[in-house]
Amino acid sequence: MISLIIPTYNKAPRLELMLLSLTKLLIPKNISLEVIIINDFSTDNTQGVVKDFLLNYKKRTKFDLFLINSDQSRGRSGARNLGVSHSRGDLIIFTDDDVILEERFILDHFILHKDRENLLLHGSIFELPYLKFICEPKYNKNSKKINNKVLLEKLIDTQDIIGSKIKIKEQARKSKFEKDIIQFFNYSEIDNSFKWVCCIGANFSIAKDLFLEIGGFDEQMGIKWGCEDLEFGYRANKKGVLFKNSRENECVNYHMSHFRENVENDHKIAFSYFYRKHNDEKIKLLWDYFDKNFNDLLEWWEKCIP
Repeated sequence: MISLIIPTYNKAPRLELMLLSLTKLLIPKNISLEVIIINDFSTDNTQGVVKDFLLNYKKRTKFDLFLINSDQSRGRSGARNLGVSHSRGDLIIFTDDDVILEERFILDHFILHKDRENLLLHGSIFELPYLKFICEPKYNKNSKKINNKVLLEKLIDTQDIIGSKIKIKEQARKSKFEKDIIQFFNYSEIDNSFKWVCCIGANFSIAKDLFLEIGGFDEQMGIKWGCEDLEFGYRANKKGVLFKNSRENECVNYHMSHFRENVENDHKIAFSYFYRKHNDEKIKLLWDYFDKNFNDLLEWWEKCIP
């Protein structure tokens, strides 16, 4: 069985579209899938969105869906750990509440893990950058209030997800970080011990037994945004886990970009904790990469090696 773990906090408009993409997943008969949504003490209509989805689309899905309502805000680490604790799958796939999944998303993760027990797989993440400026990315009767014609044309409706995804694919872009990961993995001289930088919570998979052996996500990272996934990847490397980056057309999801307040400061605080915990110069230098002091991950690697 495969368990898809989706933490969510106050992103009901994006979660609605994310759930809709689940109805198009290709799930062969030899794959059992459960979807576990962890509502991390949201104050918006998250529960209503999940309830409406089950009411309208349950008969069209080939998986069990469970909603876990946390009794407090745990942050990404705590929410993901909570989801895993309720999971039954042998393979765990992590994704987020603000992504749209391609039809082969589950199938690709499953195939690439076949006969590989010690693997952490990073899937292909595309950005939908225009949606960063829009609170409700779904086209509805209120959308015409958006004055910017370009942004209005980027809104997504039901047909854009259950149909061909043409509009989504036309505006999809790789972020600089994702481009740098591709370049990094294509450079043959880099060994596995540096490739933990591909551990991105929006799209990675790992065997459940291996996840538990590593110790799950560090809940001391707090509830703010930032690098709990990279810290998990760092510890996975210490356990000898192998890292793989999927090809650009495999394990694909599309991130509905959104505005984050104080994101740079939150990220810096999280990295400070990350560095203090492990006292490794590679972590400190990785912050320099995110702080735009290095051109790419190759330059980070060059600074790390003796």
